[in-house]
Amino acid sequence: MTVAHKPVDNPRVTCKFGTKNHANIVWKAGYHTGTDYSADYGDNVYSVLDGEIIHVGRFGGWGTGYGIHVIVKSGDQHIGYCHLSELNLKVVQRTHIKAGEILGFAGASGNAHGVHLHLEVRESPFLYNNKCIDPETLFKPAKPVKPKGAHE
Repeated sequence: MTVAHKPVDNPRVTCKFGTKNHANIVWKAGYHTGTDYSADYGDNVYSVLDGEIIHVGRFGGWGTGYGIHVIVKSGDQHIGYCHLSELNLKVVQRTHIKAGEILGFAGASGNAHGVHLHLEVRESPFLYNNKCIDPETLFKPAKPVKPKGAHE
């Protein structure tokens, strides 16, 4: 899988995947199941990978806590773009999306403490907790595969 685009124009992580519950924030899973990126209200939110749109909206999908969110199936992964202020209807009404297309706009819908993009990656579209993957791994280049018999 090739990543063509970061999820927002100036991606600055404000809460890392795996951050444990603390006094001010308590997550149902006991840890942060996605990565939060700083954004201003209305900033573009881009698809990070090509894929099939399987959910759009506030209700259904991963629940109302995620606010307005879009779920894109890319290979075996399901990528959620959460807490949006609004959707890019020209794009999300289609079945397939390309990396770099604008899905919607940053906001604070659902259970959010301020405007940001919550990006979450799951192995299963609707299973929670132990089926989450660190979204930042999508942006790391794949390690080269050494041919059999190659010497170091």
